[in-house]
Amino acid sequence: MKRKSVFHRLNQNMTPPFLRDNKRFCKFLFALLSSDPKVVELLIDFRTKLPYMSNEDLLRSYEELAKLEPPSSDTACVGSDCMRYILDYADKHPEMQTYFDCACGGGAVTFGLAEIGRQVTGMDFVLCDDLKNSTSATFVEGDICNIPFDDNHFDVVISAHTLEHIIMIQDAIAELRRVAKSKLIIIVPCQRDYKYSLDNHVHFFPYKEAFHRIMQNPEAQCFYLDYDIIYIEDVK
Repeated sequence: MKRKSVFHRLNQNMTPPFLRDNKRFCKFLFALLSSDPKVVELLIDFRTKLPYMSNEDLLRSYEELAKLEPPSSDTACVGSDCMRYILDYADKHPEMQTYFDCACGGGAVTFGLAEIGRQVTGMDFVLCDDLKNSTSATFVEGDICNIPFDDNHFDVVISAHTLEHIIMIQDAIAELRRVAKSKLIIIVPCQRDYKYSLDNHVHFFPYKEAFHRIMQNPEAQCFYLDYDIIYIEDVK
């Protein structure tokens, strides 16, 4: 995660376009940042194939990547500042007791909330064995576009570094809002679109205004933190 974050920051802020869009140069960088050459081969042509991929094709791509780089419980999907913001929010709002960490990855946010006494459920389409066997928090496998919980089920719904992966982004947003009772917190990377990148993102938000438009709620808060965009909405 840290190596990829460094890559994105350097690529976004320092690399000139003629290098950033050069396949040979990016493949060399990817090889330095990834320990598995199969990951490099999977991601280097992802942007080229994306316009012709269905939602099912994309899901298979994620499953293949998860096999090559299995999620683990010690992998954080957000930076330290964003993690601190989430935990500080929970600490300042004791009335909010039930949390949903949608697309929880390695479970860092889920476990962090559980440690401060919140009732928290983490969900992802693939869970590592550590999460399946956890006794400190509840974890389920599921699809963000078809969340297996009732309306208004959780006081707070959190989704970190997820929506940038979802082709049917408005369906996912509608589901996140549906299961949220009071508050929706979304974190996405502040990132420009590149021809080659060490991720399989399908949406890009170079400015907070770009993501705010996607959410279509001018009353919500939207701000930068730790090279990310944080969006907070009161669910009505």
